[in-house]
Amino acid sequence: MYDRALQARRFGDNHVASAANARFWHPWIGLLLPPPYLDVQIWRRDIGCTEADRAWQRAIIHYIRNEDEDLPPIGRFNYGQKCFLADVSTG
Repeated sequence: MYDRALQARRFGDNHVASAANARFWHPWIGLLLPPPYLDVQIWRRDIGCTEADRAWQRAIIHYIRNEDEDLPPIGRFNYGQKCFLADVSTG
């Protein structure tokens, strides 16, 4: 039978979850995380829903059936890509 407190203590002793390790990595992670977040924020201007996107949304069944000739014209991003970007950028 495992003692959870002893197991947690052993996990901390191997320096994976130590305070020193957290103090070392925290500023580096703080430098690495903002650039991708800011990059997504720059792309957010491209995810505005237009009338063409609404037409593409109504015709999504043609996309599912691989009937590309029945799809409305697509701009830089289609409606599905915009929804995915909106989901990723808002968390």
